[in-house]
Amino acid sequence: MTFADAYANARFICYNPRMKTPREENVKEIDVMASRFVSYLIPFTNPDDFEEQYARVKKLSPKADHYPYAYIVGDIQKSGDDGEPGGAAGRNYLHMMEEKGIDRALIVTARYFGGTKLGLPRLRRTFLEAAALAIDTGKYFEITMRKLFKVELSYREYEILKHYAPKDGIRFEKTLFGEKVEATLSGNDTIPSFLKKLAILGECSPLGEAETLEEI
Repeated sequence: MTFADAYANARFICYNPRMKTPREENVKEIDVMASRFVSYLIPFTNPDDFEEQYARVKKLSPKADHYPYAYIVGDIQKSGDDGEPGGAAGRNYLHMMEEKGIDRALIVTARYFGGTKLGLPRLRRTFLEAAALAIDTGKYFEITMRKLFKVELSYREYEILKHYAPKDGIRFEKTLFGEKVEATLSGNDTIPSFLKKLAILGECSPLGEAETLEEI
């Protein structure tokens, strides 16, 4: 069984816990038996924008015979085969994106029929190969959740923390300079204990969580 057949027939039980989202649009094309398959991987955050994005792809690849698609935005998923045989593309695109941990993304493939019927198994494989090429060569942000803490520092403490924080994965998200330094730090639950290790004993107040995008 080929890679694409596995995607087309398997039920995915374990998904990649590391979620990522495209940084930019990526377009790839493959040709099989005179048929062209042009796949668009598009950053996509609002399902209400689907019709606009879908129409834009049709303008970019005019006169294609079909435009199957799929998108994932959090818990919202939708797919369609646009007249291709049922199960040829859209639903399998969803499986592939879930397995690869991709969120906030739209994949559309413009298919130009070349005159020779591929048959459903080859058609399914080719749709998946075209989409996989766009997905696997795309550039991504990793979606992470970081804890936020507000801390008040002396300037000496600030210089110490600025030196050691990156080594522990702590970031300065916001810094205000006055008589003292008021800083918003992001990282994980170990930030308060990390400050104590550095002999920084000022008040450290939790501010909740914030989503961040890290370049991969």
